[in-house]
Amino acid sequence: MISTPPSAHKQGVDLDVACEEAFCRLIAQRTGIVLQDHQLHNLRDTARRGCERFGYGDCAHYLHELQQSQGLTTPLEYLIAGITVGESYFFRDSEQIDLLRNTLLPEMIAAKRASGNLSLRVWSAGCSEGQEIYTLALLLHELIPDIEKWRIHLRGTDINSEVVSRAIAGRYSEWSFRATPSVLRERWFVPAGNAYEIHPEIRQMVHFAYLNLAADVYPSILSETNALDLILCRNVFIYLDRQTVQRCMSQYADCLLDQGVLMLGASDPMYYRHTGLELVQTKWVGYFRKEGVQGAGWSGDRRAASPVAQALAEQSCRPVAQLPASVHALQPDMAGIIKLLKCSDWAAALVQLDAVCQPGSESSDFWQMKAKVLANMGRTELALQACERSLQLDIVNKHSYLMQGMILAELDRGPEAEEAFRRTLYLDRSFLEAHYELAMLRVRAKDLPGALKSLANALKIAQAGDPQRELHNAAGMTYRRFAQVLQNEIEMLRDAK
Repeated sequence: MISTPPSAHKQGVDLDVACEEAFCRLIAQRTGIVLQDHQLHNLRDTARRGCERFGYGDCAHYLHELQQSQGLTTPLEYLIAGITVGESYFFRDSEQIDLLRNTLLPEMIAAKRASGNLSLRVWSAGCSEGQEIYTLALLLHELIPDIEKWRIHLRGTDINSEVVSRAIAGRYSEWSFRATPSVLRERWFVPAGNAYEIHPEIRQMVHFAYLNLAADVYPSILSETNALDLILCRNVFIYLDRQTVQRCMSQYADCLLDQGVLMLGASDPMYYRHTGLELVQTKWVGYFRKEGVQGAGWSGDRRAASPVAQALAEQSCRPVAQLPASVHALQPDMAGIIKLLKCSDWAAALVQLDAVCQPGSESSDFWQMKAKVLANMGRTELALQACERSLQLDIVNKHSYLMQGMILAELDRGPEAEEAFRRTLYLDRSFLEAHYELAMLRVRAKDLPGALKSLANALKIAQAGDPQRELHNAAGMTYRRFAQVLQNEIEMLRDAK
């Protein structure tokens, strides 16, 4: 039940100046979003609609409820989504599209072929209605003649669950095609009343999800934001303050593989010092590249944190006695490794785990941790082997089955992934992340009723658990926050049905 503050009166839903300023301060404090004068009309309109949607008597009541809540609640995220409404269309920003089509994507594809790793992982952060990430899917169809042999991972996320629902549906008006080559429009879009639907072959290449850049955890295998070749985050930072942009840039760097690329919008602020990202300026377009080991290219391995870490990453199967003397000085311990995992320092964690995982001193948990590290570094086949070794040592290790399922899902081995998730749930019916991952697998299979059922199971567990408990595979993500994410996912999928 919604409580009414003593000062609230039934005076309509108009937003006076003092209330408007208080909304702006709260939004800046919680999200880093700084509203400009031209955005204030969106704030007023969204606040009025929010009053109707959530049953608040007036805007002062809406503000009071936000001030009494913690973090990014559904009413606050509704407000944020309304004030950050952006317009997008296919093949937007011709200079960036040309750079991707003619240079960056061909380089990535050639490097992947040379390494024998036929996979590409792309994230559109702030994807809106999906035109940007679908454009990437169309470009990849142009550039990869044997695309059926590749594992193409295209992920679109946004804070606005309503626009993500429209992205999943893949239906667009005439206005979305004003920069689209006619040959591509005729080939990949089908008339549907007054709109056009994207071809199922393209739509099935892309997975969409709710994600809040200011509050949620990334990189993470749970949100599929790990080991990426390319991140597109165009026209998002224009809404954020400098501190939030710097934090996002640092996290994006952690999401990328060595030599991976981050592309921002032309008007986005660029704060990238101490992030490991290098600005590359062409004649017309600038972008960022993840610094890494020379010659690593897009092979799929991330940069080691030190010479010792690099040596261990390259010689992970060698006994400790054969490793450099400096390695023997390390004092690996479970608490230290867990700390490294929580801060996503995968290379340093690999150093510790490789020093521990030797014949005679192995444990299932250490191999499960190593699988998580390798998966987040993009070394999926080695990660799968680590899961198998963990389960050989302990056939009832539920965390290893969960990690095995997530890795198999990334490898497009859906039936095997489902079996792994079901084994996890057989061991623990209240394993929140297993219900969520099963839901995501059903989303990929276009089984929306099944996905909604699994999400509902996950939400029930999240709401019943300790609100401050953290998810095992997403450090910093509490049950309270994940319940909010799940509610948005459920709403998004229901709207897309």
